[in-house]
Amino acid sequence: MAAHHSDFERETTAERLNEHGRPSHYQVDDRVKIYVPPTHEQMLASGRRAKHLLAWRGPCRITEKLSSTTYAMTEESTNRRFERAVVNILPYRASTAALPPTYDPFYSAPFQLNEMIAVRDEPNGPFYVAKAVAIAATTITVHYFGCTTQDIKRAKFLPGWHMPNSNDVVLAALSPDRHVPYSGILEIDSLDQLLVARGLLLTQSSLLRVISQRLLALQWNQLFIF
Repeated sequence: MAAHHSDFERETTAERLNEHGRPSHYQVDDRVKIYVPPTHEQMLASGRRAKHLLAWRGPCRITEKLSSTTYAMTEESTNRRFERAVVNILPYRASTAALPPTYDPFYSAPFQLNEMIAVRDEPNGPFYVAKAVAIAATTITVHYFGCTTQDIKRAKFLPGWHMPNSNDVVLAALSPDRHVPYSGILEIDSLDQLLVARGLLLTQSSLLRVISQRLLALQWNQLFIF
């Protein structure tokens, strides 16, 4: 793994240095990658030092020039907004090197309480929508949500509940009498095989917002239907 990562860094660095210098300015709509240093939690979860974790994230697209040296950009895969100085921006060019095994764009930002995610129980299994309700250094506790239709535009996601010692799940906005949340604990270091999407958004009617529908569209047929 270390050798693979070293090869990736060497090849991508060589590709960058073989270009004609480093840009001092960018245009709106340029595709770039940005520096995102790993967090302390990510280093604990991976057991690796910061310099051994991939810290460049992309592709992003420049959306606004904030000053002569700073820009705003949106990541294409998550639609998340970032602001960076020009020294922390590089042109995005797909590398010929294979990505290192530890690379996952979802790891570039720490998980947040109440963040909605899509995740699998096992690599080849169906995925579930869930809300992060507790975050530790190496684990995330989630409350699973569910829907009863395969129609992505009509799927209403409600929290799952069950009676203690029972696997019968009830979907309801509020907990039924004597029910407890249908929840699970995810190991952060296993999410590179299980995570489908992050930062999902629901409407007040519990429907997926359009941007979240787009994130899940290609794998929608793998959603677990309750």
